[in-house]
Amino acid sequence: MLKNAVEHTGDGGTVSIQYHENAIYQEIRIGDSGEGIATKDLPYIFKRFYKGSNAGENSVGIGLAMAQNIVTKQHGDIEVTSQERIGTTFHLNFINESYDKL
Repeated sequence: MLKNAVEHTGDGGTVSIQYHENAIYQEIRIGDSGEGIATKDLPYIFKRFYKGSNAGENSVGIGLAMAQNIVTKQHGDIEVTSQERIGTTFHLNFINESYDKL
């Protein structure tokens, strides 16, 4: 996600990483002011081998699918919000282990 943010944000753009923790979960947000993801691509970006309309020339389409798999295996969730020509933010949430056992 960070790699994608850097690749899809042009000169003068911004990439941000935010972290928040509370008693229930930890959240990581990776955002950019890049080109955004096309609305028609959003439902499919976590599918293996899917390459969106803004995919790079050398894209294989496995990076986001792999990221989702890793996050899910760690009992987390990953979501994305995006607007074309405005930017994209990936939201990763991990439930605290002690809360998950309640």
